[in-house]
Amino acid sequence: MNVYRDVVASPAGRRVSKKSRSSCRVIMCAPGMNVYLVFESLFERDCAIFFWAMPGVRSVEAQFGPIKYTDRYGIVREHWADLRVVYENGEVVLYCVRPANKDKRGLLKETVEDIRNYALKYYAHRIEILTEQVVSKADIYRAREILSARRLKNSPDCVRLLELLKTKTKPVRAFELVEEFGIEGDGWIALWNLMGDGSVEHVTKDEGLTFEPVSFVRARKVN
Repeated sequence: MNVYRDVVASPAGRRVSKKSRSSCRVIMCAPGMNVYLVFESLFERDCAIFFWAMPGVRSVEAQFGPIKYTDRYGIVREHWADLRVVYENGEVVLYCVRPANKDKRGLLKETVEDIRNYALKYYAHRIEILTEQVVSKADIYRAREILSARRLKNSPDCVRLLELLKTKTKPVRAFELVEEFGIEGDGWIALWNLMGDGSVEHVTKDEGLTFEPVSFVRARKVN
């Protein structure tokens, strides 16, 4: 018997218009939940994907607010954070998502500083600005692959691939590891899951490089 559930909107502090002349609107279901979030841009959606793929994240909300604060000039204002992320350790962080070239006058930076100084304790532990310099295209690609693999996770495969990688005395190319694993599809799914939970790391001097089959990997050392 098939069971169908209605997908409902995630709680949000404001309604987002479905149309805009300057940017698109994106609707996406939260992974593993029957709620959907509305984003004001593709980059905002990509940042949510980035957090959903992190192992220490409990929940992600969009359009959080209103955050009421008095600015440095004594004027009472309201602001909405694009994302509200709750981590497993209980920390709550608000994120304002904006490409760097969209805040050339520094108005968003000024707003965030005022919230930090005068109102943050009522809403979260931290508030940050996310630009493409913080969340890169490589980060987003990696997060997408991790989320896709997470839906197909096979724990025994993950254990076997990790044990195989631990036998290597130096970093190995990803495609060579998967070939040695024996079943290519299952091997890639296991590898992305292991990278997602932090058991395997991409060995590179440039964090901005996109992970590819020829990239080097190694088992993360446990302190």
